[in-house]
Parts: sequence; C-alpha cells; structure tokens
Amino acid sequence: MRFLIILILAASSTLPVSAQASEEYQVFDTVIKNMFRGDAKDVDTGDLPAILVISDRLIADQEPWDDDVGKRLGKMSVSSETIEDFQKRFGVQGKLVDSFDPGIKHVIVSSDKIRSLFKEKYDLEAGWDAYYKAFPESGGYIGFSHVGFNKKKTEALLYFQHSCGSLCASGYYLSLIKKNNTWQVKARKMLWIS
Repeated sequence: MRFLIILILAASSTLPVSAQASEEYQVFDTVIKNMFRGDAKDVDTGDLPAILVISDRLIADQEPWDDDVGKRLGKMSVSSETIEDFQKRFGVQGKLVDSFDPGIKHVIVSSDKIRSLFKEKYDLEAGWDAYYKAFPESGGYIGFSHVGFNKKKTEALLYFQHSCGSLCASGYYLSLIKKNNTWQVKARKMLWIS
C-alpha cells in the first residue's frame, strides 16, 4: 500500500501543466524577458539580477483595478474580451510551480517564506536586510496575477509586481499579443512606484 501511495504521488508530480496554465507560463516567461533583459533600465533596480526570485503565490488579494486604470487600458488597445477575462480571473487564488523557462536563473519561493522574513511589520529595513541575507544578488522578488486571455488566446493581460526594498517597488499592467506562435509584450503601463 505504501508503495502504491508513493507511486501515485510521483506520477502526480510529473503530470503535464494544463493548456491554460501552459499558456500562462509562456506569458510569464515573456514578461520576465521583457522586464529583466540586460539593457533594462526601467525596472526598479536597473540591473539584471544574478538570480530571479519568483513568489509562488499568484497576486489576487490587492485589486489593482479602478476606473482610472480601465481608461489607461483603453489606451493600451486591450480588447474588452481580454479585460473581462482578466477581471474574472484576477481574484482567483493560485500557486505557481517551476514551469518557467525565462532564460535567467530563477527560483520559486513560498510567499510564506518571504513574509516570514518581514517579522517586524513596522521595520521594513530590517525585513529587507533579512531578505537580502537569504537571497543575495536577487534584486528583490516578483509576483504575477493570473493572465486574462481573449478566446483565441492571441491577446493577454496581466498584473506584474516587483518588490526590492522599502522604497523600491512597482506594479504594472502588461498586454501581450501572440504572433507566429510567440508571445510579445505589446504595451506596459506602470500603475504605481515607491
């Protein structure tokens, strides 16, 4: 019986990612390549990290959506179909697994582990010191929301967040299009920065 349970667990850990999730990971990889390319000077740290830390928890608990953003997305030429799918999927909790292939050394870290480094709520500096002791040369950590798609899966929209210090963080909407079976960032809009 024990052997059977181990066999089932081993098989379930190698199950293929669903088509929807696979498409999401392709979008995530494209965003990472866009935001952390060697010449990127518009990401908070301005440098390509030695290792990219990715939070395992999908962002779903802070709604970045408001009327102002809806107007800005109109300027990004995102279809209403994609926006509606994004809004529907944004609040859905989820965890990421390492199905990434961004062309950069990376690690998936439990959001609980990241939060545990910031024990003192009112001392962010101490929390960031603890974080960089645990993840030196990481340049902080990133997080993603679920991706909203149009029905043909040729357009995508997501929220991306990068945190790197008490006054070093930003959040973006990114729209992507699929051409020749490859995702490309079409537009990005910074929502906030600290």
